[in-house]
Amino acid sequence: MAWCDYCDRSFGTPRALWQHIANSPAHECDHCYYHFDDIDDLDDHRHAEHISCSQCDEEWWLADGDALHEHNLRVHGERYCRDCRRVFMGVSQYRSHRNSSKHAPKDNICPYRVRGCLGTFVSAAALALHLESGSCVSGMTRADVNARAIAADRNRVIVDSSRLIGNGLVQTTTYTVTNRAWNGYNWECYLCHATTRSREALNQHLNSPRHEEKIYVCPHSSCQTRFSTLSGFMQHVESDSCGVQRFRLVQDAMAQITKGMRRIAF
Repeated sequence: MAWCDYCDRSFGTPRALWQHIANSPAHECDHCYYHFDDIDDLDDHRHAEHISCSQCDEEWWLADGDALHEHNLRVHGERYCRDCRRVFMGVSQYRSHRNSSKHAPKDNICPYRVRGCLGTFVSAAALALHLESGSCVSGMTRADVNARAIAADRNRVIVDSSRLIGNGLVQTTTYTVTNRAWNGYNWECYLCHATTRSREALNQHLNSPRHEEKIYVCPHSSCQTRFSTLSGFMQHVESDSCGVQRFRLVQDAMAQITKGMRRIAF
């Protein structure tokens, strides 16, 4: 008795098996219509000549890269970048990619261009990060950006007033590392116990947003994620990871803050 492993069928004679192989579409390549004697030969052919979709649960073989491109557009279009021919793990990752400098135009101009800053950015979040970093010729700092955001968000849509001190300001602390931070092996942060190899690195850590008050909060009831920087909050909104970007109150608050950022140079 002869047996076809691929079809899991038995045949009375070897001749019957060969007739089955010659006529059954199960042994035929779907794209170039060659017949193969067994599943191993067919699989070898597919791997050598064709391409499969790595995203589909079931093995899905396609003729070539163009066929895979059309398949991805049709089946995975909500997270497939047609320009890069790349499928992302989720919709939020796809949107972040499309909003990155690889695809998005840099049409957010630094308001301090009048003073010589030539920075252009793909998003309001990137512009805010530029100003927070202190790298702008204006000398703007993270504290300056926070003060303007707090002033612009009068209805406290994104700013948590309970995290502010008097006059609607956020408390800022400047740290200077002393020799007491040396634990015998590394320089240690007394707030979170993270360690660094140099005093300068610990100074940077202490004066980064890591230990600043998280005054920004996502107003979505099912999110409520907190941020210590405006740029971090804006990145969260722009990624649309929780859907808060759809809310009119958030749109208005973001517009007021962005408008204020673009007018600060004048």
